[in-house]
Amino acid sequence: MKAKISKKGTAFLKSTQASNALIAAVVNNFKQLSNGVAIPFHVAINDGRSLRDLEVRVRKVTSM
Repeated sequence: MKAKISKKGTAFLKSTQASNALIAAVVNNFKQLSNGVAIPFHVAINDGRSLRDLEVRVRKVTSM
């Protein structure tokens, strides 16, 4: 699957934590996503200096 997320979230998807949160959001809300509902999910990223809490929205999921 391929997911489109907000620009703020794309920078953090290299993180394992963020990737796991994205997978969980897609799997748990697949019906809503297929109906066009944007699904928010939270990601806490530790960049070495501070802990950042982001809210990212999945808007569309397509199969590859």
